[in-house]
Amino acid sequence: MALPAGLLDAVKAYLGIEGEEQDEEISGIIQDGIDFINGLAGMILDYTVVGKPQELLFEYCELSLASEFDEDEFKAAHMLDLLLIAVRNYLDITWVDPAGDTKLSGIIARGIKYIDNIAGTEMDYTAEDKPRELLFDYCRYARSNALNEFQGNYLHELLSLQIAQEVAAYEASDV
Repeated sequence: MALPAGLLDAVKAYLGIEGEEQDEEISGIIQDGIDFINGLAGMILDYTVVGKPQELLFEYCELSLASEFDEDEFKAAHMLDLLLIAVRNYLDITWVDPAGDTKLSGIIARGIKYIDNIAGTEMDYTAEDKPRELLFDYCRYARSNALNEFQGNYLHELLSLQIAQEVAAYEASDV
């Protein structure tokens, strides 16, 4: 699969690499990074414009080229960034708004705490599953200044999540 135009040159400039000797290796790393980050974000991102997706890809390439990339560490370090990208997409926010991103990041962090508290455990928001769905809807309600309606409208799903986690905890225990 061909890389987007100019992306190889942008990554090489970021990494401070000149010449064409490593182009094949770097192209492979870039493609692996695109696949990995798109998978985490749950969508196809644009890496050709300056922004969070490009920053994540550059970091992925830098770590991979230095043989220091750790998938779990990368996920943990960038979970909020990846969720911000996905929530912006879910809410159809297509414009650049750093102040809005800061506000939305706070909403996401509060939503994670709220849902984790309801569930009684830390949930995985990178997987396309109920916790991610609830988080996105929490953000939608909070952004619309209707958070007071969220719990009432999603009570069934919240209780189902809570019960499922309690059952999983019970099954995991040696009772």
